[in-house]
Amino acid sequence: MIGEIKIDLFRMSVTVFESDAERCEFLKSNGVEPEATGYCLASAHRDYNAEGRPFFSMVIKPGAGMSGWAHECAHIADFVMDQIGIPMGMENYEIRGYLVQRIFSGLQDMMDVPQ
Repeated sequence: MIGEIKIDLFRMSVTVFESDAERCEFLKSNGVEPEATGYCLASAHRDYNAEGRPFFSMVIKPGAGMSGWAHECAHIADFVMDQIGIPMGMENYEIRGYLVQRIFSGLQDMMDVPQ
């Protein structure tokens, strides 16, 4: 595991992994059957445990560029907004923007990239 990004305002977090196998092993050890994984350099996921609790995660493999990071951060922001019932659309674009910024900033800190 690379680390965890806290989204304090919504009491949620995103766990970041370096490989699909690492992600699947971690989730299974926490009672979650992970969704299918891809073969991309970066991916975003929302999985659920048996009680319906969501687990948000990203896989950021070596070689993934920052544009891919931004793409996956946008997916996580969408997952979070959907999870807490904030409708997507122009009326909430600022909330989404702040979420993407927070997640991306956390990823930059984790990957030790200057902001």
